[in-house]
Amino acid sequence: QQYSVDYPSLKDEVRVGNVYMRLWLEAGDGFIKSWEEPVRLFELLFRRLLCDMDRDTKITNMCIRCLERLYAFHINTIGNFEDVMILVRSMALTGSVETQHRFLSLLAVLLGVTKDEELNAKVGVNAGNAEQLLNEESIAQLSQYVAWGHVNGAQIGNMLGRASVG
Repeated sequence: QQYSVDYPSLKDEVRVGNVYMRLWLEAGDGFIKSWEEPVRLFELLFRRLLCDMDRDTKITNMCIRCLERLYAFHINTIGNFEDVMILVRSMALTGSVETQHRFLSLLAVLLGVTKDEELNAKVGVNAGNAEQLLNEESIAQLSQYVAWGHVNGAQIGNMLGRASVG
């Protein structure tokens, strides 16, 4: 017979599988590094991202942040992500500047570029993911963001600052 405990404080928390996303994002690095099924969680998070894309910006951005953090620590276990172009196309379609920013950050991590210089040196560039970006569509899209960021840098910074406060 199974027992369960209800936690009323978790009633309104967003879940993917058995993971409460906000709490997972707040967890220490050791907890994320010790995650037993990173491939399964990555797949669940990616599916949730696709389902909530632009319906709920908060959940969309939480999914992207979770994907980014999970991949950064489990890049070797998860391996190449074959759907990089879905991220590029989703980034082009979203109306949220914050979500576009999150997608760019996730793409960087998928390429093997994280905020952790030591990890970057150890892992190196993920050639399998980088190769998927070597096409006219993704280069045009990423060039557009570079140009937009260069021309509208202060505006983008203000929008992202307001979005991260809320």
